[in-house]
Amino acid sequence: MKHKVIITIANWAGVNTGDNVMFEALVNLIQRIAKRLQLEVELFVLADNDLSIMKKYRDKYNIIDTIRIFEFYRLGNIFKTINFLTKSDLLIYGGGDLVNGNIPSTTLLILAKIFGLPVILIGVGVVFPTSSIGRLITKLALNLVDEISVRDEKSRQYLERLGITKPKIYNTSDLVFTLNPMFSLKESRANDLINQLNRLKDKKLLVGVNVRPYDQMYSEYCTWNTEKIIRIFANVCDALIETYDAEIVFIPMVTKDKTYPYHMNLLSDDEVGKKIVEIMKHKNKAHIIADYQTLEDLLTLLSTVDILISMRLHPILLASLVNTPSIAIAYAPKVEVFMKELGMSYYTIPINELESKKVLSLVNSLLNEKFNNKIELSIEFLKTKAKLNEKIILKFLNVLKNNKKPHLTTRLFRLFMGVIVALLLMCFNYIMLFIPKVMNILSTKGRK
Repeated sequence: MKHKVIITIANWAGVNTGDNVMFEALVNLIQRIAKRLQLEVELFVLADNDLSIMKKYRDKYNIIDTIRIFEFYRLGNIFKTINFLTKSDLLIYGGGDLVNGNIPSTTLLILAKIFGLPVILIGVGVVFPTSSIGRLITKLALNLVDEISVRDEKSRQYLERLGITKPKIYNTSDLVFTLNPMFSLKESRANDLINQLNRLKDKKLLVGVNVRPYDQMYSEYCTWNTEKIIRIFANVCDALIETYDAEIVFIPMVTKDKTYPYHMNLLSDDEVGKKIVEIMKHKNKAHIIADYQTLEDLLTLLSTVDILISMRLHPILLASLVNTPSIAIAYAPKVEVFMKELGMSYYTIPINELESKKVLSLVNSLLNEKFNNKIELSIEFLKTKAKLNEKIILKFLNVLKNNKKPHLTTRLFRLFMGVIVALLLMCFNYIMLFIPKVMNILSTKGRK
C-alpha cells in the first residue's frame, strides 16, 4: 500500500496561461517524484481562479479542493483554509512572480508555519514590493519558510535586498524547464486554425505576437501606455505583412473568458489584440487564437510560428523550448534576464524604447541569423539548473515518507495556535483591505 502525502499548493494559476503552465509543470514534477518514492499524492490548491483550476485539473491531478489565494482569509474561507493546513504535510508556494508584496498570499505562509508545515518556495520570481508594509510582511514571512528556489539571479538579489537571511536560497530556473515539450507536442489536439496555419508554414512567414496591457505591479521598473503600444504594434504588423507577406498570429495569455468571475474589469490580452487588429490596414492577415485548450496546444502553436514578438515572459520561455526565436519587449527585469540567459540580449527592446522601426530591424536580423544551436545550448543549461527544483522537492517528500506524524498533543497545540493566528490574520487582512478605501474616501472629501 502506498504512503499518502497531502500537499497544499499556492499558485496564481487560473487566469494567466503562463501561471497555468507553471502550475502544470510543478504538479507534473511532484507526480514524477511521488512515483519514484511510491507515494500517493493528494492536493489542496490555492489559486487566482480556484473555480477554473478545479474544473480543469481536478481529476487529472487528484485535487481534493481549492480556494482563491487572495481570499483565503475571508470569513467564508478561513475555516476551509484551516482544514487544508491541518490535513496537509507540506505547503509549496510555486511559480512566477509570487513574491511581490501581495499581503494576503504572503500571510498564508506565516499561517502554514504556525500549523507546523514545512514550507518551500519553488521556482519563484521576485518583484520588489513598492509598499513598506508589503516589504515588512514579505521579510517576516520568508524568513520563516524552510527553503527557497528562485528562477533567476535578479530575484535572488531582490531577496537579499529585502533581508531574507534564514532559509537557504537556490538560484535555479523557471519551472517551465522541467517540462518535456516533445512529449507534450505528441499529445496536442490543436484546433483547426493552428492546423491551417501549419499548412501555410512553408509558404508564408508566420509571426506570433503577444501584447499585454499595463500592470501597476511593475511600476517600480517602468510604466507604459497601452493605447500607444497598440498603435505601435498595429504599425509593426502591417509593415510585416507588406514586407514579408506575413500572417500575424496573436497568442494571448490572459483571455476574457478566463477572467470570470474575479477579474471582469481586467483588460485581457485578446482584447488588446482585437484593438490592434481594428486599426490595422491588413486585418484579413491577422488571427487571434484565444481558444487553445491545453499546454500541448500552446506548444504546438508556438512551434508553428517562425518567430515570436512578445511582451509576456512565458510565451518566450515556451517558444524557446520548441526552438522558436523571440523578440522580447521588456517591461520588467525578468524578461531581460531570461533573454540574456538565452544568449539573445540583442533581441530585447526595453518597453520605454519601443518603436516600430526597432522591431522591424530586429525581425530582419533574426530572419538572417542562424540561431538554432545557440538556443538549444542555452536551453540545455537552463534545464540542468531546473533540476535543482526536483532535488528540493524530492528531499522534502522523502522526509515526509519516512517521518511519523507528530504526537497528538503537538498536533492539538498547533491546531489551537493555528486557529488563533488564522483569526488574527483574517482581521489583519480585512483591515489592510479597507484602509485604502477609507483613505480614498477621506482624500475625495478633502478635495471637495
